[in-house]
Amino acid sequence: MNRSLGSLQVAALLVSASYGIGFLFGSGELALSHGMAGSIYGVATGFGMLVLAVFARKLCAVGLPVWALFGRAYGAQLEGMVALLSLIWMSGVLAAQIQGGVAVLVLLGLGEVNGYITILLLIYGASRLNLRFASAVFAICLLASAAVLVYALVVADGVDLYLSAPIQI
Repeated sequence: MNRSLGSLQVAALLVSASYGIGFLFGSGELALSHGMAGSIYGVATGFGMLVLAVFARKLCAVGLPVWALFGRAYGAQLEGMVALLSLIWMSGVLAAQIQGGVAVLVLLGLGEVNGYITILLLIYGASRLNLRFASAVFAICLLASAAVLVYALVVADGVDLYLSAPIQI
């Protein structure tokens, strides 16, 4: 099996891991309660992805996870802490995606228990996908969600507000 992925495929997988339905609901909820400050998570995620992109080629060449690189440079104790932080972060992202997906299914009329079962089966199915295929599917989903967001902005007549928001911050 070919286990190498191109940079666009890796980018699609990384971005889709951080940006999904949980991200949209969380940002939307924060936008309602805190205004444009609700976009801070999105901006921070985008900035983190850009920083990761700068170092991606070097990290890929080494062939080690980030925590192992920290372990090499600063010792085993820091390696363990970075690995734990990564685990906590990814668990939180997955939990938010599950909650967001269930919320959508409940809004569509599926019961909560059936929503959890459906989402967990979808996650299991996604985990079984070939990485190249998964990156293509997730990239299409990201493009579709961006199109839906732009459509919602246009329909709600919010394009001017959206474009003027960075100036107001």
